[in-house]
Amino acid sequence: MEEVRAWTKSISSLSDSEFSPPLRSKRARRCTSHHRRVRPRLDISAQASSHISSSMDSATDASSILSLDSRRRLKATSPLMKRKGSQSPERTQRVLLEQGKPPIRIRQPDSTSRIASSEELQGILSDDFSDCFIPEYFRERLRQADPVVFRNDIRSHMFERPNETELDQATTEKLESLWRRVQRIHTRAKRCNNNNKDENAWARVVWEVLEAVVENDDVACLEINSVQSQSIHPDYLSIDISGLAVSKKADFVLAFCGDDNENISKVYENFRSDNKGATLSPMTDAYTSGTALACAIELKEAGGKATEAEMQLAVYHAAMLWKIRELVNMRRERPMEEKEIESLVPSVLGWTVIGHKWSLYISSLLPDNSIMCQGPFDGLHTSTSTRHGILLLFNLLRRVTAVASDMLWPAMQEILGKGEVRGWRHHFREATANIS
Repeated sequence: MEEVRAWTKSISSLSDSEFSPPLRSKRARRCTSHHRRVRPRLDISAQASSHISSSMDSATDASSILSLDSRRRLKATSPLMKRKGSQSPERTQRVLLEQGKPPIRIRQPDSTSRIASSEELQGILSDDFSDCFIPEYFRERLRQADPVVFRNDIRSHMFERPNETELDQATTEKLESLWRRVQRIHTRAKRCNNNNKDENAWARVVWEVLEAVVENDDVACLEINSVQSQSIHPDYLSIDISGLAVSKKADFVLAFCGDDNENISKVYENFRSDNKGATLSPMTDAYTSGTALACAIELKEAGGKATEAEMQLAVYHAAMLWKIRELVNMRRERPMEEKEIESLVPSVLGWTVIGHKWSLYISSLLPDNSIMCQGPFDGLHTSTSTRHGILLLFNLLRRVTAVASDMLWPAMQEILGKGEVRGWRHHFREATANIS
């Protein structure tokens, strides 16, 4: 017992440091403390758990709905719709043409913009234009070809006055050939329109129409030229406000050709001999620059932009007129005065062709050197959509080619020659007197 007490006493006398556990680092203590901190377990019943889960799902759905509502919604827009207030480039270009130097203006014909040579031409072309243009020989054929059109659109005044004398063989063959051409043009134009063909396909229709009249034996002074790939010389172009030349191209021109006309050939030969290196037209092409131009045609496929076609024709007409002005001044010791321009420089004719529709324009050089392009003329609209419409177009083309050969060429002959330049009015009146 004494031994036990002695041993207990010896143990209690030892220092606390001898029995204290070794000190741990702060990091170890933190880790131990963290490890021992256990989140108390919540005892949740199954019903409460289901309620909480449902509430959380509802909150998530609401958040998603709010998120979708706050997003920008995009609406589908038809490609046929245009943004309101947008301005087409053609409108801008037309304004720039009017602001150019010299200006080129396109105007609807009215009493406020009267030009003598333009009025003379319009009167010649419009006189009884829609009367007696269908040969009586075609009456029954038109009825059989399209009874509905014949009943609704064709009137008795459109037919030529019946001729009691029997047609000779030559006349009959000529009429048969004309009918075959009308049928061919009508079929080709219809296919182009219905099958949405491009401008190249419509160009064949235009060429066929022009060929039917221009290459007739009665009109030996004109030829058809395709000028789609040819450029106008910069000297005959208007300059826009930025200092750039406004260049446009036409598709076809009717030119005075000397191959089968001795008179034209002689005039060209004398002009080239007296004016080395000078050109007869505003074109840069080796051939067409050496021929005087009579008429221009600008073509667009069905549905093409009429405004763009108008501008292209107006620019081309402007170049033709400024070239004529230059040719007149070449013969003079001093340039024309303003009061002389209107009497010495004739107006020029041309068409815009949009699919079936042919619209006539007349352009004139004004005293201030600007250009006035007037059209279309409602009374001179023509079309290839019907057979009688094609015959009406032929009638207008014959009148235009007659104006070119009987009025415009004599005026050009004086301008290119050495004699007195009497002006277009003299030749217009002379030709009108011969017709009447």
